Amino acid sequence: MDTLIKQGIKYSYYTPEDCIYPKGTKVHKILENNEDFVLALIIYRNSQDVALAVRWHMSDREEKNKRNGETCVGFPNSFGKPTWFVLPDNLLNSIQKYLYKKVQK
Repeated sequence: MDTLIKQGIKYSYYTPEDCIYPKGTKVHKILENNEDFVLALIIYRNSQDVALAVRWHMSDREEKNKRNGETCVGFPNSFGKPTWFVLPDNLLNSIQKYLYKKVQK
């Protein structure tokens, strides 16, 4: 667990290493970790492959309702467990294509 103070309110949230769902997930390398979200390379479901994943420390509802250090599960979550959102391998390629087309207009 880690803590965060936002607009004078203290929140507790799961660290990236605490997030092991989908089951068997392990953090390989943290790419970005700020007060809102974490982007990481993870070992996905006990495989040898590395995947790009993201999660937010708090959901919008938690930010409105949690107070005094109550633990935020974050987003996404599954049945109250902090869960990684695994991004598709071809996402970066798709973003690059979109930006290239946008610049060409």
